[in-house]
Amino acid sequence: MENTLRLIVDADKASRLDVEKAKERRENLTDELGIRKQEIDQKHKEDAAKAIAKVRSNADIKVKRSADEIEKNAQMKIDGLKKIYDENHKDWVKDIVNAVTKG
Repeated sequence: MENTLRLIVDADKASRLDVEKAKERRENLTDELGIRKQEIDQKHKEDAAKAIAKVRSNADIKVKRSADEIEKNAQMKIDGLKKIYDENHKDWVKDIVNAVTKG
C-alpha cells in the first residue's frame, strides 16, 4: 500500500512539474510572440515609409514636369501675343486715332 501511495505522490509531483513547465513555456512563447509581433510591425512600418517616400518622389517628379510644361506653354502664348502686338500695334494706334479724330 505504501508503494501505491508513493507512486501516486510521485505521479502527482511529476504532473505538477509538467504543468509548471508548460506554464513557463506558455509565458516564454507569449513573450516571444510579443517580440516577434513588434518586429513584424516595425518592418511593416519601415516598408510603408519606404513605399510612401517612393510614391512621393515620383509624384514630385510628375508635378515638376507638369509645372515645367505649363510654364513652357504659357511662355509660348506670351511670346505669340507679344509677336502679334509688335506686328500690329502701330496699325491699331492709327485705327484708334482715326476713329477718335474722324469718328
